[in-house]
Amino acid sequence: MVMRTMTEIEKKLPKKIESDEEGLRISTPVEIAEYKAKRLENKSIADLGCGIGIQSIYFSRHFEKVIAVELNDQRVTIAKKNFKKFHVKNIEILKGDAMEKKIIDHIKGIEIIFSDPSRPKKGEEWSMDDLSPSPEKIVKSYKDHDAYAFDVPVHMQKVKINEGWEKEYISIRGEIKRLSLYSGKIKKYDLSALLLPSEVRVVKDENIERDIIKAEEPMDFIFEIDPAIWYADLLPELFKEFKNMYLLSLDKKRALSTGNIEYIDPRFKNIYKKIFIADNLNQVKDELSKANARKVYLRYRIENDYYDIKKELEKNLKGKLDFYIFQFDSKYIGATKE
Repeated sequence: MVMRTMTEIEKKLPKKIESDEEGLRISTPVEIAEYKAKRLENKSIADLGCGIGIQSIYFSRHFEKVIAVELNDQRVTIAKKNFKKFHVKNIEILKGDAMEKKIIDHIKGIEIIFSDPSRPKKGEEWSMDDLSPSPEKIVKSYKDHDAYAFDVPVHMQKVKINEGWEKEYISIRGEIKRLSLYSGKIKKYDLSALLLPSEVRVVKDENIERDIIKAEEPMDFIFEIDPAIWYADLLPELFKEFKNMYLLSLDKKRALSTGNIEYIDPRFKNIYKKIFIADNLNQVKDELSKANARKVYLRYRIENDYYDIKKELEKNLKGKLDFYIFQFDSKYIGATKE
């Protein structure tokens, strides 16, 4: 077993926590672990599939009792070491399958059931049956409980999720990280997007118009919208809050809006100032030379030759500014980051 002390990734894991390679890859980011523990705070919780124990450690700070269940022998060993290292006294760890009757019987009386199920495959098409254990099977097996929380892949289609469960899309510093589900007494919203670390939340409003006005042309500023918002289909709620802002583009990588007012707000991952518009890449190159450009970053869909285009546009540039190139219809937009 390869064991490492993860002191070099403090933004992802607490100092000196131990992990194996796979445990590190699937571990819960600290910001989410802390938020989830605060949101669910109660007397007792069971963490089904606790891995190396990060989420359980944070639960222990907000619950009187935590039961951590893990099937993998290596991670049970690592989790025990981490619990000891953090001087945790209120976590009971169980080695075994969370769907075994003896585990289910042992957890009776625990208030909240939490699970971040393993994901045996990667891709954009997911169903509950792809997760192990399936949240639906957990609810069925732990039927004596009335509060459940799950983390599932963000790409899972909403139609494949129980209609009565709360859906919460979570991002950290503009990167989509989690789709969390809640049911029973811990449900607060139907659908929302949560942005960490600011804890700004966008909540679905059934009473607003859902049609979005698209921009006729790029305006003075371009806003890259936090992905949790558009993953959750909450763009109408966003545009309701900002006057004279319009949708510029939306694809699988990013959602962009545009307007003439510079809004500084955590709901925008990045803000850019439009410098020029060009009809083709030759004009882009000319404009970059005149605009004191140094580096070029392409922010539109390119199939295979991203680096060839970037290299050609940067050739002979001697300026000081980084430029970002967007595409709107057939035109190119050159912008600097604010």
